[in-house]
Amino acid sequence: MERMCPDVTAWRVTIDQEHKHQRQGRPFSVRVDITVPGQELAITRAHDEDVYVALRDAFDAAQRKLEDFVRVRREAQRHS
Repeated sequence: MERMCPDVTAWRVTIDQEHKHQRQGRPFSVRVDITVPGQELAITRAHDEDVYVALRDAFDAAQRKLEDFVRVRREAQRHS
């Protein structure tokens, strides 16, 4: 992802484990915050009992959001 957008200044990943429910396991929620100049992108993926699946889903969503950010920024620079 850094090759796609070298302007990223910070990454913050938070993993929370929800309270245990009687009929379920203990679901995880993952939040990824990406700081780029002038903006912060936030991605949240929740409720998967496997922390690795929750992380994978969150980073897949973060990559898509970062790709969209780069695409919009390039279009804005082209039209300026």
